[in-house]
Amino acid sequence: MIQIEPESLGTTRRAYGPTAPDRHPWLPWLVGATAAILMVWPWPLAPHWMIGAESGEADKHLWMWWWTVQKALGGGVVADWPYGCDWALLDLVHFPPALLLVDLHASLAYGVVALGDVALALAAGWFLSREAGASPAGALVGMVCLGSAPYLAGVLVVGMTEAWPIGWYGLHLAAWLRFARTGSRGSALAAVLTLAAFAISGPYHAFFAALAAPLLLLWAWRGRGADRRRLAVLTGVGLAAVVLALPYVWWLLDSSLTGGVASREAVLHPSTLRGLNYGGADLVGLVRPRLSTDPLPKATYIGLVALALGVVAAWRRPQARWAAIGCLLFLILALGPILSVSEALPFGATVRLPAAWLTTAAPVLRMVRDWYRAVGMAQVFLAPMAALGATVLLRGRPAYQGVLAAACVLLDALLLSGAAWPRPVYDARPPEGLAELPGKGPMVVLPFDRGEGVWPPGAATPYLRWQVWWDRPLSEVMARHSRLVEDPVFGWLDRECSRRGQADPLRQEVRRLPPPTLSQVEQSVSRLVDQGLELIVVVRPRLPVRSSCEYRIASMLGEPDATGPLVAWWWMQPGRPPGR
Repeated sequence: MIQIEPESLGTTRRAYGPTAPDRHPWLPWLVGATAAILMVWPWPLAPHWMIGAESGEADKHLWMWWWTVQKALGGGVVADWPYGCDWALLDLVHFPPALLLVDLHASLAYGVVALGDVALALAAGWFLSREAGASPAGALVGMVCLGSAPYLAGVLVVGMTEAWPIGWYGLHLAAWLRFARTGSRGSALAAVLTLAAFAISGPYHAFFAALAAPLLLLWAWRGRGADRRRLAVLTGVGLAAVVLALPYVWWLLDSSLTGGVASREAVLHPSTLRGLNYGGADLVGLVRPRLSTDPLPKATYIGLVALALGVVAAWRRPQARWAAIGCLLFLILALGPILSVSEALPFGATVRLPAAWLTTAAPVLRMVRDWYRAVGMAQVFLAPMAALGATVLLRGRPAYQGVLAAACVLLDALLLSGAAWPRPVYDARPPEGLAELPGKGPMVVLPFDRGEGVWPPGAATPYLRWQVWWDRPLSEVMARHSRLVEDPVFGWLDRECSRRGQADPLRQEVRRLPPPTLSQVEQSVSRLVDQGLELIVVVRPRLPVRSSCEYRIASMLGEPDATGPLVAWWWMQPGRPPGR
């Protein structure tokens, strides 16, 4: 089919945009709803539980949502109490739903956002496929290709929330194609807003969008024949998105999360790069199905069914070739600095890839560790290719065959990605005994957490996980030790309560110090009580065998106010604890 573009394009181009009417408008809704539920299954049966691996990053990201909401609502110091900390929310695009839902039910909020990002990717796959020229039946395949992408399944299981919203870039490409086709202001505005939303969903997404921008302009010029005016508007779309995302970027660079790019030491040097050690995908892993599952998968499989359809589209549909270039470029980038084939260097040789060249040219990119995340961008470009390939193969066939083709893509992604399906779920609420602690003021929990996974089994950061439910200030903080460990009293108590004192340099230093004197105890405890300290809690399952922790605290503060199988706690404020 040949379509005459608007006069401003000044040329005749192959058709983009919907090329056939949708005679079954309910079908995308049905297929999309089914795919969305299956992608997060069995979470809909237990929406009060967390979706993802318990040993993954879900707890940390939910905590960051909660912490940001508390700061936005003027909650004061809630982490690393009493000193406080400064964090930037990686996935700022998730702040609105977090603000609305986290205080209602934390796990439900997390699951709703996960389901929403899957639905966003499904919608993006549909609209992008239609704008690329796919038939309704083919667009079903493109919708499922993006919405059930193996990469998306992997980051759902790991709990990497900043990698979930790949759908925003799919919507950006759809709006971009529509503007190139129609020149409408609404499409230009949609392209700006969706690109900005994608950029503030995470620093990797902002980086990848910047890398893709020259390709899109070249596509508009060579593939779409856009004139200078249209190219200027498309350039303005990107610049407007940069302006919208710039405050977020500065917030990230100035926060404790990065330590500031200017002051951060490089995490690697090009001469010492070693394949997968720095986050690259394995070349064979991109196309090798995995029947076994990994508890924390680095899902780089792109799907053989979708890939085969994409090859058909690149062969038969010229408008798919620009998407093929984008897909190929990001797959090469995803391989990381050094080529790895079947988890080894090919023939023992070190083959440097474009990621290494970029790192050499721009030293700031030494901060980029997870190059494999570029697979998510490749999946966005693969979706319209798969849709166009299905359009070629399904021409003249009944609509239900489009559903069958979409089902093949979905099953390939669910069963062969290496990400566990049904998805793992777990109860993130504090266990009985730790859930009913009195008061709402600041609390110190011993021993301090180091991510040792001692108890509960598999939990990476249990105190931060439970803080969301306790809803009170805590001495813990993410990604570093509590600064109370430097206090002569609480640092020494932490040593007495810890299983692995030799593993932490700070604890080794404390081990060489004598027990605190009575005056030190009075001074340290009084200072914290004056600042509002309500509870000192000892989590008993995290104590070493024959620990003297509770005895040491009792010798300083007296007998605990309550004890149980899991906990002993001391009420530090005058009077009786609330409800006791």
